[in-house]
Amino acid sequence: VDTEARDQDDGRYFEASKMLTLPHANVAIAGRGDTAFVNVLFSLLHNNVAASFDAYEDVMPALLAQAMAYLKGSGLVFKRPVDEPGIAIVGTSRDRGSMWCVTYQSKDDTGFTAQDIDNVYLSPWAEAWGRDGLQATTPHHAQVISQEQVAKTLEGDPAAAIGGRLLLAEVTRDDLRLSTLERLSTLERLSNRAST
Repeated sequence: VDTEARDQDDGRYFEASKMLTLPHANVAIAGRGDTAFVNVLFSLLHNNVAASFDAYEDVMPALLAQAMAYLKGSGLVFKRPVDEPGIAIVGTSRDRGSMWCVTYQSKDDTGFTAQDIDNVYLSPWAEAWGRDGLQATTPHHAQVISQEQVAKTLEGDPAAAIGGRLLLAEVTRDDLRLSTLERLSTLERLSNRAST
């Protein structure tokens, strides 16, 4: 994930965590959209008795609905309409016998759609950008693709909150590690975008 976010009050850019971890279950959660949604959802996940990827997958629909209802009803915490968030949960699925990813995308007031991901999943990625180079099999591949994502996204939407640092979660059956791969954009660029 990248770390660039945009303040809902003054429009300034800053770095934020768009990926949070549940190390006791070797689960990583990444989000798109407002960071407030990711953080409310993380609090709900963290305070749940689930202790495995499969258990978190089971409770995810109810917790997504609870997080959305909380934010929509909390004008003091959230000062603008809730954007359509997207969430990815990654970990070892003992039920499936392999690593797995499920994404959840807000569809409307009735809830979220879920999609199993069993291959490379990159977001955002526009179909018009083509499919070449999407096989991110190493951290270096992820760096190259992420640089392209940032450049192409900002080309189409210079105000998009994308960039900052590239964070990598390496999830295995028994471990979860976070590291910073590189800086995708400079803090100076963030300051310049905030002042224009």
